[in-house]
Amino acid sequence: MAYHSVFAPRLCAGQTVLVTGGGSGIGRCTARELAALGASVALVGREAEKLAAVQQEIEAADGRCSTHVSTSGRTEPFDGFHVASTPRVLSGGDERATDNE
Repeated sequence: MAYHSVFAPRLCAGQTVLVTGGGSGIGRCTARELAALGASVALVGREAEKLAAVQQEIEAADGRCSTHVSTSGRTEPFDGFHVASTPRVLSGGDERATDNE
């Protein structure tokens, strides 16, 4: 059975979206949906292996994805400044952020 999104095809084409918690759960699903809609997805999470698996899923479906491992733990303040610069580096333009932590 083929997947069909409720959103218009290519809705996010030309945009880069930062998804925190992108290695599993809602973050993973959000990242896959955004990539299917044409966005370049920057995944951020604590576990490189999980991020790499989601990146492979997205790229296997002809999506664009990069991964970025957060070195902050849940007990430390999140260094969002470094991560927030990622979309500009990837796209040079329009960026959106979604936080699923």
